[in-house]
Amino acid sequence: MVSIPDNRGSPSPIDAARERHQHPCQHAYARLRTRILMSLTQPSRRWRRGIQSIIRTVFLILDVPTRWLMDIGDTVIGNRGHVAIGSALAAYFVVFGIIDAKSTQEETRAAVARSHFIMLVSAANAASFIAAVKDFGPTQTMPATEHPSRFRFWEWGSLYQPNKGPMHEWAEWRLHLCDATRKDCSTDGKVRIDLSFAHMNNADLSNTDLSGSDLRYASLCGADLTNVNLGGADLSSAELTGAILGPDNLNSAILDKAGLTRADLGGADLRHASLRGAHLDSADLSGADLRYASLRGADLSGADLRYASLSGADLSGAHLDGQTQLDEACGAPARLPEGLHPQEPCPSP
Repeated sequence: MVSIPDNRGSPSPIDAARERHQHPCQHAYARLRTRILMSLTQPSRRWRRGIQSIIRTVFLILDVPTRWLMDIGDTVIGNRGHVAIGSALAAYFVVFGIIDAKSTQEETRAAVARSHFIMLVSAANAASFIAAVKDFGPTQTMPATEHPSRFRFWEWGSLYQPNKGPMHEWAEWRLHLCDATRKDCSTDGKVRIDLSFAHMNNADLSNTDLSGSDLRYASLCGADLTNVNLGGADLSSAELTGAILGPDNLNSAILDKAGLTRADLGGADLRHASLRGAHLDSADLSGADLRYASLRGADLSGADLRYASLSGADLSGAHLDGQTQLDEACGAPARLPEGLHPQEPCPSP
């Protein structure tokens, strides 16, 4: 009778190979590294020694990150590689799900705020309209996280403003319909829109009609007021630091004590505007039409007055950097601070 040997306790050839080489990537790299270093340390001709030294230095610098990569390779192809890959993928999709849920929650919050705003301005009640519009800025600029892409992970966490476009379209359509006689946007028949003390920082109000509005003490820092009609509007003590105004219609606007530091007013129509005590330091007034404007006591230090028209303007008590700043403008102001003299007339258009 032939006896069959019992191999239940002996490892298979594959298991034995794995036992011999628990880190196959590191093992292979160690052999390759030994050969490379031997070839780079063998004596050679004199002119080759410098090249060998440079190559050896570069190789030793790359040696550490290469070993890290070999460790990763051993982890992936080893007995626990599938566990590591699975854990990494699970963590990836968990983070994806958290960001996606956060995006949905923030979009819902913005949509609720926008719906509340529309409900108030559509109530056919001036008081409700005024209360809603005075918080136009925070509602329009409410941030939300972008929905993440499964593959573009580097874009995760990007922010946008879901209310910006819809509310800008509403402002373009609705604000020019306001009528002082109907008192639909104010409780005072003397102004079209009551926006006094309104919060509109960083709001997009471009191409809207705010003429005849009451914007006293309104906060418009960083707001986009491109092509906005502000003719006859009262912006006394309003804060417009960093606002984008450009060549807008500010004819006869009241901007007494308004904060216009670093404001972009290049080429703006400011004829007959009242800017008494306004903070125009470092503002861009290049090419602005300031004819017959009142700038009494205004702070114009650092303001760009190149080619600005000052004919008939009142600059008494204004803070200027000196005659050099005034020399960049043109036209003869009606009144000037002491020690300064008027400029040449502006060239005819």
